[in-house]
Amino acid sequence: MSPTDSTPLIYATRWITHLCAPTFVFLAGVSIRLQAINGRTGAPLAKRIAARGVWLIFLELTLIGFFWSFSVPFLQFWQVIWAIGWSMILLAGLVFLPPVVSLIIGAVIVVASTAFLAVPPDAFGSLGGILFRGVAFLPSFDNLAIFVAYPIVPWFGVMALGYGAGHIFVSPKRSTLLMAIGFAMLAAFLVLRLPNLPGDPRPWAPQADAFWTVAAIFDVTKNPPSLGFVLVTLGLVLALAPAIERLPRPVTEFFRTFGSVPLMAYVAHVGLMHLYAVIARAIAGGTLAPMTDTMRAFLAEPERFGTFSLPIGWVYVVWLAVVATLYPLCRWWAGVKRRRRDWWMAYL
Repeated sequence: MSPTDSTPLIYATRWITHLCAPTFVFLAGVSIRLQAINGRTGAPLAKRIAARGVWLIFLELTLIGFFWSFSVPFLQFWQVIWAIGWSMILLAGLVFLPPVVSLIIGAVIVVASTAFLAVPPDAFGSLGGILFRGVAFLPSFDNLAIFVAYPIVPWFGVMALGYGAGHIFVSPKRSTLLMAIGFAMLAAFLVLRLPNLPGDPRPWAPQADAFWTVAAIFDVTKNPPSLGFVLVTLGLVLALAPAIERLPRPVTEFFRTFGSVPLMAYVAHVGLMHLYAVIARAIAGGTLAPMTDTMRAFLAEPERFGTFSLPIGWVYVVWLAVVATLYPLCRWWAGVKRRRRDWWMAYL
């Protein structure tokens, strides 16, 4: 984003959402490590996370894809749930090894991911793009286009880091360690980013004012996630985690409600977000044509998508409506999961 196509509020609103994907993927790795610490190891753990990975991929290709588009058939838009699913399948092969191996593999992949960005996307081919670089579009068939937004290997590296570092989250010195690691990552980001050392393929340059100069520094590449992107996003999350835990209990309980049922919260929020965007667009005026088959209009047929957008104020109205609807749903579902122990509940 730049001063010519954005505003400070829009930039900040968009940038803060970049914390979501790396945090989801990293904490998925942490969660798997905690399962191992609690006694589920070896083949049972590998089988469990591989099966869950397959389930997540299925959801991305079906229900989540429908929620993004509100049409059948719909453009396949493979995003973070797809990446988490494949990362779980790959991590199933590492749970038999010492966690430090996963930590090393994750670190190597995260560092190498920046190099993937230096290679033209066409050089990878379709399979290489899916694995390493991301693919704008795979060859379509029967009018079904496929957009691969999240390449598998770089995001697997982030999950491997979470698995390798998961023991920190049960350490008596957790808060101190998380803050130390978080601030060290932020410092490493600045050391690499300020002089434009390798760490992100897009160098920054001074802008017309202080805000946009800072914005340029933090404008790093999300897909595939560059080293700078991982350092600044996970660094910020880890550094702030202890402070967030010390917030008043009603606040932490509010957020814990969503975190206790993460899959349900994610899937439902996509559908609710799209639904409320349709309603907001109807109220604000303007065509509703791009609100069905939305991802095809947005990605493959921008001329049909046209100038469709909501003012930033409406974006926050939709966000608040989603949160207000999602909270009681998540609280109810969390209660159901506490009361029931059916095997299939683990997949929901």
